[in-house]
Amino acid sequence: MTSLYAKNLAQIVVGTLRLVNDYQAGYMDGKTWSWLEVQAKANDVILELVRRTGILKDSRVIFLEETTQVYTLPPECIRLLRVGINKITGSVVLPTTISERDYAGLARSDQGSPIQFYRDHSLAPNQIGFIPTPNQDGSSFVRDEDTGLLRRIADADGNTLPYDANAPLRRIRGVPFRRTGAGRIIRGLISLYGNIKANYVRAPQIMERPDDYPDPEIPVYIHKDIKYGVAGDLIRGSRKPIHAVKQRRFSGKWAAIAAELQRNSEHLGSQDDARPM
Repeated sequence: MTSLYAKNLAQIVVGTLRLVNDYQAGYMDGKTWSWLEVQAKANDVILELVRRTGILKDSRVIFLEETTQVYTLPPECIRLLRVGINKITGSVVLPTTISERDYAGLARSDQGSPIQFYRDHSLAPNQIGFIPTPNQDGSSFVRDEDTGLLRRIADADGNTLPYDANAPLRRIRGVPFRRTGAGRIIRGLISLYGNIKANYVRAPQIMERPDDYPDPEIPVYIHKDIKYGVAGDLIRGSRKPIHAVKQRRFSGKWAAIAAELQRNSEHLGSQDDARPM
C-alpha cells in the first residue's frame, strides 16, 4: 500500500505493545505478550469488526443442479445478506425453515424453481438448502466469458427472451450470448431458469507476515486505530489498576470507530458482480 495512513502488521503489533507498555526495543516479542499472541489478537479484532459492521461484502453464483437441494457456501461467508435467482428476469429467494414449511419433511420432496432457502439445524454451518429442490440445472453462462449481444432471440419453445438488463449502459438492446469464434454465435445463452446469487458479508484476509496489511477493502484511515482494539482486548480482565483504566479508554475509542463504520456501511449495497462458486 502506498497510502501514508496504511499500517502493516509489524506497525500494528509495535503500536499495540507500546500502548500496553510492553514494547522491548530490538525484540519482536513484548515482555508479557509474544508477537504471535498480538498477531492473532489483531486478526481476531479485525474479524469482529467486520462481523459487527458488515463492511466487507461479496457475492457468488451457486450453480444449481437438478435434484440437488443442499449446497456449500463460500468458506469466507460470514453472514448472508440477500439470496436471489440470477436469471434474466431475476427474483428474490426468501428465508424459511423446514419446520416452518413442512414439519414432516415432505417439502424436501417438492421439485421446481427454488423460491425459498433455509439454514437450520439440519445443515452444517456452511451449507444452504433450497425449496423446492431444483428440477433442472441452472444456466452455465458466466459473464466473465467472451460475450456479445443479440438484438432478438427465441428459445426452443419459441418464447422471445427479454433484453439484457445492461442494455441502457451499452445503449444497445439485446441479450448476452457466447461467441465461439469465426463470427459464429453458438450456445451458452442465459436461460429463463437461472442460478442462485448469494450476497454476503465476507471474512477479511488474514495478516500473517510482518509486512502484510489489513484487508484492502478495510478503510485505510482506520489502520492507525486498530492498535486500540487489539490493546483493549489484550488487557481485558487484567488485575492491574492501570490496565483497567486503559482498557476502558482503548475499547471506548475502538467502539466509536466501529460504530462510525457501521453507519457508513449501511449506505453501501452488495457488489453487483457475482463470481461463480
